[in-house]
Amino acid sequence: MSRGVTQLKELVQLRFSGLDREAELRDKHTELLQRLMESKLSEMNQLRNENREMQKDLLSRNEYQSAHQRLMEQVAALWKFIYIGVGAGIIIQLVVGAMIVYFLSRH
Repeated sequence: MSRGVTQLKELVQLRFSGLDREAELRDKHTELLQRLMESKLSEMNQLRNENREMQKDLLSRNEYQSAHQRLMEQVAALWKFIYIGVGAGIIIQLVVGAMIVYFLSRH
């Protein structure tokens, strides 16, 4: 009988030591999960801060469109000036050429 009680005590101790080990593993697992969560939250906060900084530096859609529209108007005015200048240059060349031909043909 004493041998059976001893074996029973050993089994109970073995079971409790297994439970203790399981509790330790759960605590370690919980700690690792908490560290992982803190790391993820830290990364998310860093990403949010970077996003806020980028939003400060970037133009809004309305600002971009108004600036783009202004640039397009300036480019159109410049092309108009170039076309008029090229046209005036061609007319001057034609007039000067006609005058040269006219005066050379009179002599």
